[in-house]
Amino acid sequence: MDSLITDTALAVLVAAKGGLLKPVTDGVSQLVKTTGAKLWTLVTARFAKDGPGATQAMTNLEQHPDDSSAQKAVRRRLEGLLDEDPTFAAEIKAIIGELKIDQSVHQTAQAGDNSSITQVSGSHNTFIGKA
Repeated sequence: MDSLITDTALAVLVAAKGGLLKPVTDGVSQLVKTTGAKLWTLVTARFAKDGPGATQAMTNLEQHPDDSSAQKAVRRRLEGLLDEDPTFAAEIKAIIGELKIDQSVHQTAQAGDNSSITQVSGSHNTFIGKA
């Protein structure tokens, strides 16, 4: 399974419980809370079907969102479930899709005459500046 989905899902889960993204801006914070709440509900319900170990992993993450071992336990279970349950993976992708994730690559280098060389890949890019 795509590790970007796992990484993003875990980041949103951690952020939903107050870790990592201590208030950034009201708009982003509210979006993370809303998306995080949806994701938290989905993952908690799916983990509950997986048994008490999975449920405990979510409880540990809820109580200690910044704890790397709690994050690691949830990450391992998420990776396994995303690989074996395509419906669950699609539901997570749908929720995460509510967050705009910029996956484009931007690189700038200097040429010998000190002019900039810019390479951008991705889609829906907008360029503003000197022509």
